[in-house]
Amino acid sequence: MRRRISKRQVDPQSARASEWFLPLSQWSDERLVEAAQKGNEEAFGVLVQRYQSKIFNLALRYTNDAEAAMDVAQDAFVRAWQMLPKFRGDANFYTWLYRIAMNLCIDRHRRALARGEPQKVSLDDLVVERRQLDEGDEDEAWWDEPDASEPEAEVLRREMRQKVWEAVQQLPPPLKQVILLREYEGLSLQEIAKIVRTNVGTVKSRLYQARQHLKRLLAAYFDEGL
Repeated sequence: MRRRISKRQVDPQSARASEWFLPLSQWSDERLVEAAQKGNEEAFGVLVQRYQSKIFNLALRYTNDAEAAMDVAQDAFVRAWQMLPKFRGDANFYTWLYRIAMNLCIDRHRRALARGEPQKVSLDDLVVERRQLDEGDEDEAWWDEPDASEPEAEVLRREMRQKVWEAVQQLPPPLKQVILLREYEGLSLQEIAKIVRTNVGTVKSRLYQARQHLKRLLAAYFDEGL
């Protein structure tokens, strides 16, 4: 009599191997990275397509300049390709790539300050959507958009988002960094901690400080009745 094989007896490596027969666009990041590390440029190209808009948006929100953001995004992927042989998977590829892009943004910001260049603001290029907080991690709502049912609600929302964005630009770099990653990029506390190379407790502390700063910066605006 043939012995039946339970699901628990199936080799997980065999199950994962079936992914190789799928189109590249359906491969997991893990498989794409593995292939790219072996020199498969097409696999890395899929990773670029998968994350280029997120990296560009991250850079845009940090640099406030579309051309600079494009340069940062391109540099981030070039740097990722060059550093890929050293990638060991301690963090997922997405987090690792974000860290590279963030470091490039910080370096660019520091060079601009050293040259005395003013920051550019391109709010029309931004679509600022506040992430809904649903993870129960002690996040605090520090601003509320007008009810969509109210007259002129869309105009009020746009004005409020612009005011909030302008306030974010005034935060000290460490606080600005975590608020961008949390509120604008929607990353978890654990992901942010890996990107900025600190612990979750420090991330929570910086987020709290950032929100307190923003409340003070926006106090006059909200006191006007909006």
